Amino acid sequence: MLHAIKNNSFKHDIVNITSNLLGTNQHTKNMKNKKIRWSKEELKIYILLLCANSDSRQRKKEIKVIKSKDRTELFNRIYEEFSQDDEDTSLKKIEASIAQHEYTQMELMSLRQDVTEVFLADKKLKSSERYLDRLLDNILY
Repeated sequence: MLHAIKNNSFKHDIVNITSNLLGTNQHTKNMKNKKIRWSKEELKIYILLLCANSDSRQRKKEIKVIKSKDRTELFNRIYEEFSQDDEDTSLKKIEASIAQHEYTQMELMSLRQDVTEVFLADKKLKSSERYLDRLLDNILY
């Protein structure tokens, strides 16, 4: 899905992603039965993990950046959950959790800075990372 940027059909991809998120994926069905109650800190870790995984590889530098921002035990718990989720489920969880919180402009700016830091941890901004960045913008704003 993150590689769809090559098709230059961003709006079409957003519609497809939304449809997929509301689809019949078994993991998504199971998720609907469980309410997500993350703190803002937990949500930030989950979002940053998705960013680190946007190119299907979590690099040590990216994980190091994320770990430097939060408590290790919190990171480990969220990482375990993230590891069990597919991309569609991850985006759906993020969207649902964002809706539960009210973010100030400063908090959103800080989150965006953290996202950028993870993307640039390996000194490269890949097309899949740019695509995810746009998706997150649509979810956050």
